[in-house]
Amino acid sequence: MKLAANDVSAVKIGATDVNKVYLGSNLVWEKAGLLLDDYPNASVAYSLRKLRTAYTGSAIKVRRSSDNTEQDIGFVGNELDTSSLLSFVGAGDGFVSKWYDQSGAGNDALQSTASNQPLIVSSGSVILNEGNTSISFDGVDDSLVFTQITLISVFALEDVLVSVGRGFLTNTSNSNVIGYGATSSVRRIRVNNINYEFSGLLGGNTVNSVINTGGNVSYYTNSLASSDNPRAIPSAMNFNSLMNRQGSLPISGFLNEIILYPSDQTANRLAIETNINNHYTIY
Repeated sequence: MKLAANDVSAVKIGATDVNKVYLGSNLVWEKAGLLLDDYPNASVAYSLRKLRTAYTGSAIKVRRSSDNTEQDIGFVGNELDTSSLLSFVGAGDGFVSKWYDQSGAGNDALQSTASNQPLIVSSGSVILNEGNTSISFDGVDDSLVFTQITLISVFALEDVLVSVGRGFLTNTSNSNVIGYGATSSVRRIRVNNINYEFSGLLGGNTVNSVINTGGNVSYYTNSLASSDNPRAIPSAMNFNSLMNRQGSLPISGFLNEIILYPSDQTANRLAIETNINNHYTIY
């Protein structure tokens, strides 16, 4: 039997880390890599932690309120370099103008309008949501936009505060939305302005998973399956915006991480959810 990577966190010989353990010729344990090391080929991947060992870029570009200067903020180890972030921003506010794509596709999420940039530092303190460094969207006009993609699978850690009828993933015309329906326990996917409701789910700070298997779509929050899974959605799901205002509906809340795949991740869903939860401790 092969142990799961999370059953044993580390193996050492003296001070040397061991990456694989064999019993005879059988591999019985392998050290877990970063999320995109183990589950690669994402279309886009935005996070405040490092997702891929080979990724050498920054996490975010931040504008400080004191003089509107911008600076890239990277990682210390696999975590956001909050010391450099706070040193740069100082006692004022820090706004995210770019969230770098760690997938390797270079499809960064951008906001060039200063007044529409979400917040990551407020009055010299890093924004925290339930203990995790988060990007905060004000519910007025904040959003981040990327080049449109067609997704099959999405994994997101989000907390939409003004929830009913709002979405964390949209297109700029808001004809396509993934987010909340009539109540906080009902999630909604809108495609070509047609709403598809998914009941029996969780609201608040949750790990969201949406999987499209041949036009049959399933929705999960914190690994809990909707009672409506699967629902037939015949049209392609095209998106290009994070937390974009939907007409008169403001979208206020937090994002920590969102990863979009062009392929069916049913086989990896539970493992990806577990990876996210192990890092952020959501459920």
